[in-house]
Amino acid sequence: MLDDGAPEASETQADDRSITKEVRDMQTRLRTRWVWIVAIALAFGLGDGALAQQTGSGSGSGAGSGTGGPVTTPKTPDHGVEIDLPLSKPDTSVREDEDDDFSEDGDIPLYDEDVPAQGDSIYYVIDISGSMDWGTHTYTGLDGNTTTGTRLDRAKVELQRSIAALTEDFKFNIVAYQCQTTRWRSSRQEATPQNKSAASAWVRALRAGGATGTGPAVALALGDKDNKTVALLSDGAPNCGASGFSGHLNMILGANTQGAIIHCFGIGAYGQFENFLRSIAQRTGGNYIPVN
Repeated sequence: MLDDGAPEASETQADDRSITKEVRDMQTRLRTRWVWIVAIALAFGLGDGALAQQTGSGSGSGAGSGTGGPVTTPKTPDHGVEIDLPLSKPDTSVREDEDDDFSEDGDIPLYDEDVPAQGDSIYYVIDISGSMDWGTHTYTGLDGNTTTGTRLDRAKVELQRSIAALTEDFKFNIVAYQCQTTRWRSSRQEATPQNKSAASAWVRALRAGGATGTGPAVALALGDKDNKTVALLSDGAPNCGASGFSGHLNMILGANTQGAIIHCFGIGAYGQFENFLRSIAQRTGGNYIPVN
C-alpha cells in the first residue's frame, strides 16, 4: 500500500514545482514589461506625477490618489503603450484682433468695408438731400435682422454701426448736408459710450430734403486741420453751393491743406455722378466704394 502511494506523492511535488516555476516566469515577464512601460513613460517626459497617477501613489486628490490609497497594477495593453499628449503648449495668448474693434492698421468699418484712417480721428459727411430718400433697399438693421428702407435709411444705419465700432482713443464728428450744412458738434469728440450714443441719436433724427451742396459740406469738415480722414456718403449729384462739378471738386481740394484722405461711398451713383466722387477719392488718396 505504501509503495503504491509514493509515486503519486512524487508526481504531485513535481507538478507543484512546475507550477511554481511557471508563476515565477510569469512574474518575471510582468516585471520586465512594467520596466519597459516605466522607461517609455520617462522617455516621453511623463515624470513621477504621471506614474503616481497610474500606481495610485503620490500626492493629489481624486479617486485612487493620496498616500495610503490602494495600489493598482496597470494592465499592459496588447498593442503597446498609448500616450495622449499635446505636441506643443496651447496658445493661450489673446490675439489683438479679438479685443479691438479695428484691424491692425487702424481701419474703420463702414458699409462692410474697412477704410484706412490716418491718425486717430474721422469726420463723417452724410448727404441728406432729397434724392437720398429714393429707392427701396434691403440691408441688415442694427438689430441684426433684414430690413428695407431708402438710401438714407440704410446710410444712417451704416453710419451708426461705424460709430459704435470706434474705440475710446478715437475722436470723431459728423456733418450732414443738403444745400445747408450742419455739424453734430462744433469740434471732434472722443468716442466714449456717452458720445457715441448721443451721435447715434442725432443721426437717427436726420431727414432727407433739399438739393446737394457737397463742396461746402466737405470743406467744412476739412476746416478741422488736425483731422486727416473723411468718409463721404453721397449719391454724388452736387447742384448747389458751387459752380458745377469742377467748382465743388476745386472747393474740396482747396480746403484740404492738411492732406486728408477722403473715402467716398457712392450710394446708387452712376455716370458723371460716380465720376465726381471717384475724382475726390483719387485726388486725395482715398478709396471709392460703390454702394447699391
